[in-house]
Amino acid sequence: MDELNHEQNVAKMRRGELYYSFTPQLTAARMRCHHACHRFNVAGEVPRRRLVELWREYVFRLRSPSFNNTSYTEFIELFPIYLL
Repeated sequence: MDELNHEQNVAKMRRGELYYSFTPQLTAARMRCHHACHRFNVAGEVPRRRLVELWREYVFRLRSPSFNNTSYTEFIELFPIYLL
């Protein structure tokens, strides 16, 4: 099999084209997202601030690693519905 370029593979995925989903990077990203989702779901009765922290961790894991440095202002612009 030809050597896969990770950036090109991720670009195909984001465009909705066929891509190879079993690269080590994508597998690791899915596992991080899985664990973040699990932590959110089992949090139970915690303060709203903690739920937002867990939600941010989950949502930003779904997106590119560059979102991990997103400021609060950028977060509100991306997800205005969560202010309700």
